[in-house]
Amino acid sequence: MQRALWRRRDAAGAVVPHFRRDAPRHARPGARAASSQSVNSSSDVHASPNEGSPGVKGSAGAAPAFPRTPQAPRAAAPTVPFEAAAAAVLEGRSFMCTMCGKCCTMEDDGEVWVSRQEARSIAQHLGMSEAALLAEHCLERDSDGLAAPPGWWLLQSRRSPDGKLHCTFLDSETKMCRVHEARPVQCSTYPWWPDLLAQPGVWDWEKQHICEGLDHADAGPLDKEAATQQLRRAVTHELAKRRAREEGAAAGARSGGGGGGGGS
Repeated sequence: MQRALWRRRDAAGAVVPHFRRDAPRHARPGARAASSQSVNSSSDVHASPNEGSPGVKGSAGAAPAFPRTPQAPRAAAPTVPFEAAAAAVLEGRSFMCTMCGKCCTMEDDGEVWVSRQEARSIAQHLGMSEAALLAEHCLERDSDGLAAPPGWWLLQSRRSPDGKLHCTFLDSETKMCRVHEARPVQCSTYPWWPDLLAQPGVWDWEKQHICEGLDHADAGPLDKEAATQQLRRAVTHELAKRRAREEGAAAGARSGGGGGGGGS
């Protein structure tokens, strides 16, 4: 799962669980819990009082736990058209940007990824070379030391006088983006991200802690067609980054080294 524009931490400094890269996957519904005992001999297996299948001995009076049995192949989930899925997650949402700049300011490092094409567009907008832009405003590794996918970079963050970190392109005084017309897809599609829309509770958390424009009273009716287009762009952008990371890892494995970074 992609982490949000800026990492979220609670008052104690812990990363908010639903934004963590290592968030545990939910157990598959209906899956049986593995028994704490292993079956090492036939004496460990007995017939359950009410079942015809074998069970694993437990403590006296405890219901027997049954060993795992091969699962029948599960039917593939039905394919849902993108527009229908988008309509479902957009239902009841609204948004109005108040220009507060909070989505670009945080107390922890942010993560805004740009592709080579996006970097070129930003460099052209600023009237500088691509090489200069990458050197002054981009990183090839995130704060965890993870290399960027080949052809991708992470925007740097700067520290403002109040001690908070903000995007390298945010004017800390005016709270305005200096590359707004050429801003990355990740920024221009906010808040229509799959992370915010599809995961239960994330939209409400974002509204409470980050963006006052979510479900704003003055937002007016949502343009669902425009929001669906933005959601599609966000999904396409994320999939392209993941594909680049996978291809970089595969190339690194073939060459006997690690995956390539953004500059490769």
